[in-house]
Amino acid sequence: MTGAELAAPLTPPECDLRGMPYMPLDIVRLFDSDLYALSTGDEFKAALTLWGKSFLQVPAGSLPDDDRILAHLSNAGSSWRKVKAMALRGWIQCLDGRLYHPVVAEKANDAWAARLASKSRTEAARLAKADKKAADEAGKRATQSATVAHPSSVTTSVTTSVTESVTDIATRSVTTPVAQTVTGSKLSTSKVSKQESRLALVPEAVRATPKAGAPDPLGTGMADIYPDRETGKPMVNGEFLDIARRRIYDAAGLPEPDSLRELTTLIGWLAAGYVPDDMIPVIRRMASKAGDRIRLLSYFDSAIRAECRPGIILPRRTGT
Repeated sequence: MTGAELAAPLTPPECDLRGMPYMPLDIVRLFDSDLYALSTGDEFKAALTLWGKSFLQVPAGSLPDDDRILAHLSNAGSSWRKVKAMALRGWIQCLDGRLYHPVVAEKANDAWAARLASKSRTEAARLAKADKKAADEAGKRATQSATVAHPSSVTTSVTTSVTESVTDIATRSVTTPVAQTVTGSKLSTSKVSKQESRLALVPEAVRATPKAGAPDPLGTGMADIYPDRETGKPMVNGEFLDIARRRIYDAAGLPEPDSLRELTTLIGWLAAGYVPDDMIPVIRRMASKAGDRIRLLSYFDSAIRAECRPGIILPRRTGT
């Protein structure tokens, strides 16, 4: 075939599919081909090997027109001369001096188009992320500049907001009724105020009304007085929470809680209907096995919910 009769390369010179771990194989066309019908086992093996090796050449879908290289690529070695004619069936030489197979080149072009589209999407995402980062940094710089230019207005705004929040919490806790009747007497004003102040810090989501029949340590009114099962002493809701807190943390071998998160864990158990007398044996058993590894009360949560029965109604006792 003369130079004038040679076809243009069937894949673009930049077509590079190296790193692609597979190539499409049209089994219908393969099994209907003359190659499949006429080739011996060695010839078919060499042909299929060249298809795969050509997919990772550059340009993809091509082979060098050199018998020594083809013998190596086909794994035929010294048998290359015997299998060459059938192994190269369908391959044509193009203007760049390389061999191309139309079917392999078709699959290579499809894969190359998909790779370019993927690169385009990745680059677009990278640019969008970079633009967002630049916009965020510009916004931060603008805020910092405004703070430097007008420090008094920013300080006044923050101080006012914090003061209003603290005043609101303090007002709610102080104006809450400060005495409840228990066995014919009244609790001291300071003690009830301390209990109500602690409960005022509990989030609204935790302070929701517990299900029917469950203990009510948060003061929702479902049950006003609970007895301590050890002493039989009736307790109002706030005192019940205090007693439960001391007994539970003593059983767990943990110091008294100093964070709202730990207090919320205990309140969640009580609001769900779990009572200290049922939880303490579980906590003591786990604590004896875990030793010093326990740092938070939430360590026992899954065991409490799996082994204790929620919704146990504590008997009500009224003052006389």
